[in-house]
Amino acid sequence: DISGNYKLLATLYIKYGQQEKIPELKEAAGKLNSLLKNSIIKYLDEGTDVVCDRYYYSSLAYQGVDGAIDWVANMNLGCPVITKPDICIFLDMDPEKCHEHIRAGRTHFEIYEENAAMIAETRRRYGIVFEMLKDRDNIAIIDSTGTIEEVFEQIKTEIDKLL
Repeated sequence: DISGNYKLLATLYIKYGQQEKIPELKEAAGKLNSLLKNSIIKYLDEGTDVVCDRYYYSSLAYQGVDGAIDWVANMNLGCPVITKPDICIFLDMDPEKCHEHIRAGRTHFEIYEENAAMIAETRRRYGIVFEMLKDRDNIAIIDSTGTIEEVFEQIKTEIDKLL
């Protein structure tokens, strides 16, 4: 129960110079605990496969790479209720091509999708995270420049390795 680990998390906040964020910690811990207990852990306990579009890799890439990676890694990887996934599938694409796909398919863009340079930076950050976790986690980087069918076959091949 992450709420029971509030003191541990607060200690990590203090250790990494993030004391001003402690008031937000309890609320965030409660939300995370609820999410994990009521969805991810609940479904895993029932034997259901869970697919997430973001997990601790995103936290490390977006919040930790430029200075606070040890702190963010400890907060995520050291949390007793955050389970390691069986596989992380990263759909990789040239940032320019990725930007073209995003622009063609949507009208709303996340801050990290505004231009190809930001996408390249995000890709770089994920590369750092994947290198850091390569001996710990099962990470499959999929070339997603092909057709939907080709990308599907690459993903299926990686998942089949788990079965």
